Formats: sequence, C-alpha cells, structure tokens
Amino acid sequence: MIKKILRQALTMMKQHRLFTSIYIAGTALSVTMIMITFAVLYIKFAPIYPEENRERTLIIKDISFKEKDGDQWIQRNCSPKLATIIKGNCKHLDEVCCTGGGYTAFTTPVTTIDNKKRLKLPAKYVDAPFWRIYNFDFIDGRPFNDEEEKSLSPMVVISRSLAMELFADSKVAGQQIIINGNNYIVAGVVEDVTSITPNTSASMYMPMSLKPEENVYLDKEHATNTLLGSCKIYATAKSASEREALKKEIENVIERINESNEKYTHRIESIDTHIEHIYGKDALRKFLTEIVIMIAAFLLIPALNLGNMIFSRMENRMVEFGVSKAYGATNKSIALQILCENMILTLIGGTLGLLLSIAIVNCTEEWIIHLYDTSELISQDMYYRRMMGTPQLPVASLFNVPLFIATLLLCMVINIVSAFIPLVAALRHSIVYSLNKRK
Repeated sequence: MIKKILRQALTMMKQHRLFTSIYIAGTALSVTMIMITFAVLYIKFAPIYPEENRERTLIIKDISFKEKDGDQWIQRNCSPKLATIIKGNCKHLDEVCCTGGGYTAFTTPVTTIDNKKRLKLPAKYVDAPFWRIYNFDFIDGRPFNDEEEKSLSPMVVISRSLAMELFADSKVAGQQIIINGNNYIVAGVVEDVTSITPNTSASMYMPMSLKPEENVYLDKEHATNTLLGSCKIYATAKSASEREALKKEIENVIERINESNEKYTHRIESIDTHIEHIYGKDALRKFLTEIVIMIAAFLLIPALNLGNMIFSRMENRMVEFGVSKAYGATNKSIALQILCENMILTLIGGTLGLLLSIAIVNCTEEWIIHLYDTSELISQDMYYRRMMGTPQLPVASLFNVPLFIATLLLCMVINIVSAFIPLVAALRHSIVYSLNKRK
C-alpha cells in the first residue's frame, strides 16, 4: 500500500513538474521565514549561554533622585550600594549583582608580562555574585569570590579567545597579564560569550571593587547620600513565578529608603524583565502583535494560493478520478492518495525550507539578528559589536528540532486543509460526470 502511494506520488510529481515546483517552493519559503523569525526571537528571548536565567531576572538600569523640597530630578545608573540594600531586604531574591557599563563597555589596553602581545579589548567590571547568576563554562581556573573582590585582589577572568591570543593556550590560570599598566593574575578562563548577549559578553572580567570612580556629575555629599552610580543591577528571583513579587519588594525598599532619608527622594526609572529591557514595555506589546500578524501571513497567504492551484488541478484530474472509481476505487482511497501526495510535497518543501533558513542565518548572522529591532537598538548594538567582533549565533537557534517539527506540522495541516476542500468538491461528482468532464 505504502509503495503504491509513493509510486503514484512520484509519477504525479514527474507529470506535473510546474505544480510540484510551486508547491514545494511555497512551503519552503513559509518554513524558511518562520524558522528565521523564531531563530531571531530565540536568540533574543530564550535562555542561552551564559544567560540561562533570563526568565527570572530583573534589570535595574537607571535611578533618579532629587532633594525633598526640589523639583529637578537627576538620573544616572545605579550604585553598588543599592544592590547591597536589595540583598538584605528581599525574601524572594536569589542573587543580585552589579556590572559596570553595558553597551558602553570600554576598551582596555592589555598585554603579557614579556610584552609580546599588545591588544585593546572590551572589559567589564563585575562583582562576585555575577558568577552565580550567569552560568559561565570555565575551561581553566575559577571566578574570583566575595573575599577576593572585597580585598581588592588584582584578579581577572579572561575569555578563551583572549587566552589563545596572549598565550597560545587556554590553560593559563595563575599567569599574569598587564591591564592599563597594572599587573593582574588570571583567576580563570571562560568559554567565549557571543556579542549577541551584550549583558555578559566581554574579553576580560575584573572585580567591581577595582572600578575607577566615574561619578563625575556628583559631589562627594551626593555620592554618599544617594544610590546613583555607574552600574546596572541584575536581580534573580528564586523562581520565575516569584519575579513579580521580587519586583514589588524592590519598590517597597525604595519607599522605605525615601521615608528614612530626610534630604533626598529616590525613584527607580524601571525594573524590567529581560524582554522589557530589550524592547520596552509599550514597544513589546506592539512588537508581539506584529510578529503574530507576520507569521499568519507567512502561513495563510501561501496556503490560499496553493488552495487555488489545487482547485484548478482537481478539475484537470476529474477524468482520473472517474477512471479510478470505474475500476472500484472508493472516495476514501482517492482522498488518501491525494492527501498523501500533499504530505510528501509538504515534507520535501519543509526540509528544503529548514536547510535554506540555516544557510541564510549562517551567511547573514552579522545583521540577521537586527531583523525586528528599532533603529535605536541597532545603533547601540552595532557600536558594541564593532568591539566584540562578528557574533556567532548559538547552534540551538538554528537546529531547533521542536520548532521545526511544530512548523512543519502546522504547514502540513494548512496544506492538507487547502487540498481537502477542493478534493471533497471533486469527489462529490458521479463517475459519468467525471469521465465526461473534458468533453
């Protein structure tokens, strides 16, 4: 039975090459566009190395303050002091960390003791909890801990690519390098982090306690009595379901600070989830609506065109159906044959679409991740990537088997429905009508 269906399907494909080509191409393009769309969304939203806790992470970028009797708000990034206060007052908190910079990561001169290599690469200042929030793969050594950070130990964690560039080896824990003219001990070497995760990507990670003071806008009194600084704060809830409760606790912490501070009033500009941090609260809703409309268009427009083509083809195959019925074929067997033909064509088109999407993403990875970004996001991201180099997209985003299967099944269902409606209309006619259709 299966051999018969496959043989008839192959014969049909050879006899109707134009229809077959258009059918496969339409399915392939639908699958390609959906796979590319979801690959980009996967990279931006899904838990990928080393940001595997995105679903339970909150990000505090900016905080403002003003004098109690004043009207002018001063807005800056956050101070590590705020992270310390959050850590001691939030029961839903798992960890909280600070990082210096972000898109504005600075390039730092680095060289080896023997001065054989001199490079200028992006670096981040991070605190010890940073290594507990983000799951870095250590090739050699370990991260610096709380005690080493507080004691101002000159330690640094470097990426694999930097270790290979400086020492031609990735096992270099304990070696010394010179950063900005100061000697640092390499505490560990981590697997490279792609620049598509700018919150965590860098070539060097240095203790936050060694970060130069950058609060040039604040005098000493303001720096002491406010929570403004030059850092971002990342707080993880104990579970994704506790994220909103943690957000409320952080807001309550700020309220208590304002009640106890006689001189200043503070406000956090936003406590964002990972997705809100990328697109903003209002932009996210509009973005998701546009994505749903685009996916519907990718699926429904080809389906409508295929439906019209199949309807015309059914008219041309009426004689074939009449002959089949005359020799004892039932409507059920004819319908099964036609539906199997469509399933085979959909499978071929879907496989071609998967291969095409992988090729497109691999060949255009430098810009494809900006496919749905705003101009502001693109300009910020391009600045950062000029320092970090061309991004390498995670393999999981390209070979996402569950996504491909779901997309293929959805295309198959739509294509079968497109074929089933004209098929039912064709099979309702009698044998005599079918045999005399072309007269």
